[in-house]
Amino acid sequence: MSIRRDDAGQMYTIEAVLAVSMMIAALYIVMATTPVDITPRQDFAEVQLKHYGRDVLTLLSYRDADIVVGLLEYRLYREHSPRPPPGKWAHDVNVTDIRTADGKNWTTRYLYINHDRAGENLTTRFKLWDTRDNRWKNPADIIGGRLSVVEYFGVDGGAVRDSPNNIFTFRHRVGITNYTINMVWFEDGRGGVSTPVLVWVDKKPEGRDGSFNITKPKLTGEQELLQYVVIGRGGTIETMLRERVRPDRWDALGIRGRDIYTTRDIPTRDRPTTVDRVVTIKLIGNNTLEFKFHDGARGGYAIWAIDSDPRRGPNIHSHPIFVCVGRPGLAPGAELSPLEAALRGFINLTKLNNILRSYIPENVEYNLHFSNSTGEIVQMRIINGIPAPGAITVTVPVFVTAEVYMARLVLWYK
Repeated sequence: MSIRRDDAGQMYTIEAVLAVSMMIAALYIVMATTPVDITPRQDFAEVQLKHYGRDVLTLLSYRDADIVVGLLEYRLYREHSPRPPPGKWAHDVNVTDIRTADGKNWTTRYLYINHDRAGENLTTRFKLWDTRDNRWKNPADIIGGRLSVVEYFGVDGGAVRDSPNNIFTFRHRVGITNYTINMVWFEDGRGGVSTPVLVWVDKKPEGRDGSFNITKPKLTGEQELLQYVVIGRGGTIETMLRERVRPDRWDALGIRGRDIYTTRDIPTRDRPTTVDRVVTIKLIGNNTLEFKFHDGARGGYAIWAIDSDPRRGPNIHSHPIFVCVGRPGLAPGAELSPLEAALRGFINLTKLNNILRSYIPENVEYNLHFSNSTGEIVQMRIINGIPAPGAITVTVPVFVTAEVYMARLVLWYK
């Protein structure tokens, strides 16, 4: 009789012991690394806080041209009223950027008045949003302030008029022209400037010949063509003179602002033109001009090209471009995020805190810190309280010219 050896049962026993040991070890590690006071409810709350923080920092990192416009002291609105009511502006049906104040609708978009054909009203009201204290104001109520319009008629430089009562009535024909183009803006007594509003009477913007444009480079290498731009004192714009038939037809420029009304020959490459210490004009390429607005520049300017050759009859004027000059440091067509604008000093911490507060739920409190590339905390910070237990921190990089900063948002439940 022979005895057969069978180790299978022994192996099964060893595997079972090992499996149980591994489970016990894993359970021990989990228990050892988890604070005893963390519950599933608390864990969910922290995850929710992180989502809030990431969403808010993403919004504050979004770069937008509207942020630059918001860096001006005021945002100018004009009355919005599509037909009916009678006599108002049918084109306003296409406008969607609308806010309500004092029982009226207001918009920052341009106004097109079809007066000759449809008898639309030439008179409209204006209102200001003060970006520093987030309040509606009437231009006429601000001591030392002026609501102004620069009118362009195509036959001369037009005029600069001021309104004493927040209202303008626009002219619809002057001389041989059957339309006008206008830019309205506001200046306070301390040098603060609003965003502009363009008003077209009896000619839509699409109907212009496009012979004079402000150029803005695009990421694709192409150029975007603008008719008006907001820049800061000390800033520059580039413009392009174009004419399908004769590119060299333009030989002079007209400039109209509150402090300028003049015509000048188009400069050569070797001889730039400086006008009344307000603007310097250079020829930097074929039919490309550079305008640099000095510290003395304020408010709105209309600029147009002139064909003064007497063999072609009276002076021929192009459509104008408009420039509204505000605080120093704004680049034409620039795009900034609120975080970058705060680090560059364009908006203060109160303004940034108001933006943050509008995004964060009422039951959540927060602090915001900035640190530089070496990790050192900079002086700019928003402190709303002492973080409670369970507070979380979310960070995002902020690129400011050649420097990289970190924005650290600390959030906790009240």
